[in-house]
Amino acid sequence: MPAPWQGLEMTSGLDLTWRYRPDSMIERREAGRRWCPGRSRSNLRARLATLGEPSILLFNPEQGSWRSIGSIRQSKKADARRWKADSIEWKEGKGEVDVQYGDGGPGLEKFYYSNTAPSRDESRAAAPGQVVPSLEVFVRQSLNQPPVLFASSGIRELALWNPNPQLAKLDMGTAEAYEWTDQDGRAIKGVLFKPSDWTPGRRYPLVIEARSYHQDRFFVDGTYPTAVAARAMVEDGMLVLQAGEPAMREKDMFVGATARALEGYEAAIRKLSAAGMIDPARVGIIGFSRTCDNVLYAIAKRPNLFAAATSANGLTYGPMQYLSAVDESLDPRLLEQFERHYGGKPLGSGLQQWVSENAVFQAAHVQTPLRVETHDPEFGAQILTDWEPFAALRSLDKPVDLIVLPYATHVVSMPSDLEESQQGDVDWFRFWLQGYEDPDNTKAEQYRRWERLCHVEKALRPGEPSSCVETKK
Repeated sequence: MPAPWQGLEMTSGLDLTWRYRPDSMIERREAGRRWCPGRSRSNLRARLATLGEPSILLFNPEQGSWRSIGSIRQSKKADARRWKADSIEWKEGKGEVDVQYGDGGPGLEKFYYSNTAPSRDESRAAAPGQVVPSLEVFVRQSLNQPPVLFASSGIRELALWNPNPQLAKLDMGTAEAYEWTDQDGRAIKGVLFKPSDWTPGRRYPLVIEARSYHQDRFFVDGTYPTAVAARAMVEDGMLVLQAGEPAMREKDMFVGATARALEGYEAAIRKLSAAGMIDPARVGIIGFSRTCDNVLYAIAKRPNLFAAATSANGLTYGPMQYLSAVDESLDPRLLEQFERHYGGKPLGSGLQQWVSENAVFQAAHVQTPLRVETHDPEFGAQILTDWEPFAALRSLDKPVDLIVLPYATHVVSMPSDLEESQQGDVDWFRFWLQGYEDPDNTKAEQYRRWERLCHVEKALRPGEPSSCVETKK
């Protein structure tokens, strides 16, 4: 394994480390630091020519090229003791780079740089008052512009690296900031995704992602990738609303938050329906992590509001999750959150409040088909937590499906888990909102399950519109 590259941040003098990757990429390890002041964090990668030895590299934005200032020395096997470069420091305004080696090494080495070329000759350093080109490296993106790595010297700006040029060839729909107010006048913000062939006046199915949002960041899937594939859904003819929640004080976060979130979802549906953009009978909702509680509460309190729902690896705030969190070292505040949420414990005098508000106890009211997705490795009791709403609905013969991803992390990352989590949800909502079944034969078994659930759902909602497929066409 070659030694790491040593990089240098020109604007603040922070030391950086670039390490070789098996795919010939070099990855910047941030160790909690930012690339430039005022810029968002990101894991930056750059294709750099292999110089054969650890080197200090300087980027020239005018020429659009990287160049080596000098090699970084390190101990050899024959040396009595191991040593390496301990630090690299950029003397901003002086055109000087200092490399400090550890004990046994050559001590301090200086490299100089003015407006011409790097050198070990101090006479080549920047003269007093001479402007040394500064370098700012940043990521530029927006709701509809994928991230691209840029460099700027203040004189010229240059695109360094577009990690996903293939996205320019894809129809990915459009996204726009969207705002609405609930019945109490509270302002709510989110992001609305539309198909690329959006037709005004046509009423589309809607899927709500009940999660925080970013109105200045490009998304392929959602705020988090678990269970959400926004761009894929819109290109399959649905709208997706990444819905925030009404602003609230932190101390009120777990007091009545689910009820306020539900009012926000209802208000968004009313506004989009009044504008002729959606079909209110074909609305789905996705909860992940904390917002699973919002979704489960919503389908229990408003049985006819949603045509389908997903609860993915989340906090259900049910009695089983409360009991499994006793002596939980992961977050000692979890029990306090539960008790603030319901005004007490699910035992003794506090039980009645849980019975009236918690979705598990309200499962008899649920009519909405629910997809429960659970992952186990990060939380030992997580599968019990997600089993709780599934088992409650299953015991009542409600339309519910359980998907177990045994090796998936909370925020899904492995490709196989991503495919099941995201494509599975695309299939789920297309089935319930559009009456569509993918002809892929490998999915036949899932559609047989869902067709049986469709029969159950129609029995729960006699005479109401339904888009699901009850029998195989």
